[in-house]
Amino acid sequence: MRARAVSAAVMGGAVLASAARGQVFTLPVTSTWQISTNNGASWNSGETQVPLSTSSVRVRMVVSWTPPVVDPLTRLVAVTFDGYVRGLNGAGAADSVTSLAMLQNGAVQAAPSTIVAARVATDLIKIDRGDSLPLGEGGLVQVVNSPLTGALYGTPVTGFEYRLQLDGSSGARELGLVHGIIAAPVGVATALPPGFTSLSFQALTERATLVVVPSPAGLAVLGVASGVLLRRRRR
Repeated sequence: MRARAVSAAVMGGAVLASAARGQVFTLPVTSTWQISTNNGASWNSGETQVPLSTSSVRVRMVVSWTPPVVDPLTRLVAVTFDGYVRGLNGAGAADSVTSLAMLQNGAVQAAPSTIVAARVATDLIKIDRGDSLPLGEGGLVQVVNSPLTGALYGTPVTGFEYRLQLDGSSGARELGLVHGIIAAPVGVATALPPGFTSLSFQALTERATLVVVPSPAGLAVLGVASGVLLRRRRR
């Protein structure tokens, strides 16, 4: 998990650089990557194991925060990031990302054509605006909940989704983002606790890991083959 502090003040729904003096009220905002093996019927955080026969899984990023007691009605305005899928120890070299979708105007819908997923290294798929810069630089994905009207108050909020197509190789894939979150839940500036004059967002990331494991039958075959090789060597 990595934290990134982003200082901002919220005034009238606009995010402005904080220049006010006084205490800073820190609001942690967490992006949690989750995996679904049943097409969205349920979602898992942390590590998810699937058999080698699995062809694809759905992945989403959920943004959550703890609203201040002084004003529990907060709204997500924007999230900016570079997403990635990283194969560990040679796994997933031919995996691909499809069906990109993102939060726009209060609903998850197809991502614009400017958001792309491309393999930039043997072990890395990058999701951003299609630049060739390292993760966390250049044109980042910006999830926007605008205009600031409607009913999308509260937490958590699903901000981004895609489908990870698996290449049939076993091993682990790490799913996450870099550059942290630049998030602006609004509704707190008018009711900050006494003595606080500005707002700071602490961005936290909870990555997910997908582990593709051989089927029990496949492991049994490997065990038999290893036993045969061992007997041959003893002879």
